[in-house]
Amino acid sequence: MLCVKGYERMTLGKGMRFTKVTLPMMLHKLTPMQKVYTSLLHDPQKSLIVCTGPAGTGKTSVACRHAMEQLKERSVERIVITKPLVAVEGEDMGYLPGNIRSKMSPWIESYMDLFKEYYTANQIEDLLKKETIRLSPLAYCRGLTFMNSLVICDEAQNTSPAQMKMLLTRVGASSKLIVIGDLDQQDRVGESGLSDFLERYARVNENPEVAIVKLNDHDVCRSELVKFILTLY
Repeated sequence: MLCVKGYERMTLGKGMRFTKVTLPMMLHKLTPMQKVYTSLLHDPQKSLIVCTGPAGTGKTSVACRHAMEQLKERSVERIVITKPLVAVEGEDMGYLPGNIRSKMSPWIESYMDLFKEYYTANQIEDLLKKETIRLSPLAYCRGLTFMNSLVICDEAQNTSPAQMKMLLTRVGASSKLIVIGDLDQQDRVGESGLSDFLERYARVNENPEVAIVKLNDHDVCRSELVKFILTLY
């Protein structure tokens, strides 16, 4: 688990350049790949970062805390967090009662605790109303262009190839897209858009704006129990 009460300053090398990065202090030492992930999030040359890995490796929490820091520093104008609304075991969100906000409430809550480390509840509500922070289903991103924004797509393993293409083509100037997923936790039926993109990129594997980070069981920081459970599956 991450802690934002203190920070560890580290200097990470990137080629012949060195960039000072402020990393949230963790209750354990950052693994080498977690350091790489954090460094890439701070790299202004990277417009697309794809991070895959099992549960508990900090894929989402590290990205969200980075986004909050960027917003606090006014380095970005807006944060967008999106995900495909595919429930576990194929349960259809359309059958849930209420409007889209109430349907999204279960997964919005998972981000609220992270936001509250940086803003009060009233401030968060104001940021949501102004859409400075936008939380929306992936389908609602169609037709949008993200300018000067930091966009996080969570649970990307549940996108279709068409949805992934739609998302990747929304990125405008001065924006960064962080795509996060666990290829072993796909809940949708059919081909995963995340797997499809990774296969396509592997055939090219060269673009200075794109970075791929693969975390594994050694990067699990949620608990020792989670590490053990992952060995069973």
